[in-house]
Amino acid sequence: MKIIINKFVILSILISLLLAVGLSAFILGDMNDDNEINNKDVVSLFRYVSNNVKSDNESKYDYNRDGEVNNKDVVLLFRDVSENKFVQLEFTLIKSADDFFSIDTSSTNIYIVDCDIDFAGYTKSLASFNGVLDGNNHTFYNIENGNLILENNGEIKNLTIDCSIDVKNEDDWGELRIGGLVRYNNGGKINKCVSRGKITVSAHSAYAGGICCDANGGISECKNYAEIDAISSYKNALDNYKAGMWAVAGGIIASGSCEKCANYGNISAFNASYINEAGGICGSSYSVNNCVNYGNITAGWAGGIAGCNDGYGNSVFVENCVNYGTAYAGICPANYGYIKNCYYLSSSSKCGASDCNYGDHSIVGLSDEQFSKEESFPELDFNTIWLMTKNGPKLRIEE
Repeated sequence: MKIIINKFVILSILISLLLAVGLSAFILGDMNDDNEINNKDVVSLFRYVSNNVKSDNESKYDYNRDGEVNNKDVVLLFRDVSENKFVQLEFTLIKSADDFFSIDTSSTNIYIVDCDIDFAGYTKSLASFNGVLDGNNHTFYNIENGNLILENNGEIKNLTIDCSIDVKNEDDWGELRIGGLVRYNNGGKINKCVSRGKITVSAHSAYAGGICCDANGGISECKNYAEIDAISSYKNALDNYKAGMWAVAGGIIASGSCEKCANYGNISAFNASYINEAGGICGSSYSVNNCVNYGNITAGWAGGIAGCNDGYGNSVFVENCVNYGTAYAGICPANYGYIKNCYYLSSSSKCGASDCNYGDHSIVGLSDEQFSKEESFPELDFNTIWLMTKNGPKLRIEE
């Protein structure tokens, strides 16, 4: 249940009702916990931000729900109080794996993770998610099966997952599509999420992504530290393992689109006889923008950013990306679209894009010395997206 109100005087009655039925509740904006929202709360939030204190209930002070507490929250609260805006009660706290799997898949409510949560022994998934899940900078750990959410149509943010995933489908034509957190992002949003640990997916057709397997856009400012392996093989009638069809792996996603993401993990895809694609950010890309890779990439088609820029037409881009990691192709070995304004460390890769290149590209290989100079990256936005360090550019989200 989510309650929207515009009369501050009845807030205490609503909270009493919520607590009476055992629901955790707080009023977004009530910094003083006095069941009223007024200028006193603005002053309290201003003092909290000015003194740079940290609270066990940091989410309470994050008024604009962006995962950070700063002057933007003060300004927004001041405006809302001045204009007597509606106030939203957020009351569903996630304190256990059972709480998570009890989420109403049709609900658009807001859920806030209240603590780190152990998922050991849980192998099920939410069929879909349509609300807002705020991880509140907590961790879901011992993720054993991946795909905690099969289809995301909502918003997931500020969540870390720690994976120990090793899944197999040994059917002759079996397929496995595994994301550390989400199987398919169907136009939803996944923002400021982090994947750690190890993910191994084995099947006739195996697809693995650190955050999400297949993404129809909406993924931004995410990081992967997990080691990810996609292995294409299956057991035949004689109980022998044979090479399968597809192996696709990406640090953030196996296939699809994302932006402003960073990968630090080693990524590999293996298939003895057919197609295997691995990229630091995306195995098979439709649009990747302003991303960076530091991991080592191993596959038949191994790219620092993408294994394959897959598709034809003006909408298929790898753009404004940087690769430090080891890969056969510094950016993308198989390009069927457009690659623009991308840079790679030439000592770590043989080429920017390999001979399997049917699109247009502007890729620059740079020496270690050139990487340390901002003028080597004329097309990157150092005002709002990138920062320059002594070793080269990094995303602001890496701070």
